[in-house]
Amino acid sequence: MPNVVNESEAGRVDLPSMHDPGIYRLRVVGRLGPEWKDRFEGMNVIERTSPDPRGITELTVPTADQAALLGVLEQLSDMQCALLQVELVNEDPQLDNQPTELETFQANSEKSR
Repeated sequence: MPNVVNESEAGRVDLPSMHDPGIYRLRVVGRLGPEWKDRFEGMNVIERTSPDPRGITELTVPTADQAALLGVLEQLSDMQCALLQVELVNEDPQLDNQPTELETFQANSEKSR
């Protein structure tokens, strides 16, 4: 997770602690829908295109700490959502409407046909 590590001016590396707040991007198999936005304050929900008919949903959620993140993961597990990725991003969840690598690959593949 290269974007998790921050180098200070003195060259010291600051790694997050499990007690630190963070913004996490989660990708799961399935279409969770916009109602998930209301489950956690500040959550962003994006349905991504996927070759799989079940689709992929990306959740970006700010958490108070990793215990809160585990609560989100537990809810996803209870819904039997297959987890594809968990990433600490610590960026504004509203700015990440950029296409994923898979979407970029698919778009480039269609152009070359």
